Amino acid sequence: MIANAYRLLEPGGVFLWKSQVRRPRWKYAVTYAQEWLMTHFGPTRGVTLCFMDTDESLAVLRSAGFQAEARPLPSWRPYPDVLFIAVKPQGSPDDARSPREPAHRQLPPGSGRPARGTGHRG
Repeated sequence: MIANAYRLLEPGGVFLWKSQVRRPRWKYAVTYAQEWLMTHFGPTRGVTLCFMDTDESLAVLRSAGFQAEARPLPSWRPYPDVLFIAVKPQGSPDDARSPREPAHRQLPPGSGRPARGTGHRG
């Protein structure tokens, strides 16, 4: 998903990703328990849960080519929310599109529409 977002964005484009991380531990425990219940007994489908630390998430974004930073989203809610802000650098060598060609024309055949977030925590 992240590599596709990078590929689809114009240089200077921004990819925002809100996720939960593993710190503080008590908030991570609440988040993990809720997601485990939802994937085992609720409407969410999934086999495994994956929560990365802030540094791991930043490494994934940077390895895709983004310039990335993390901003904790402090809240009274029991979730360790973090907003990751990733920018595709100007002049990225992989961007061969003409400036007038819209990004949606770069989708692989049969994909139907651009990738969007799933709304799933983790």
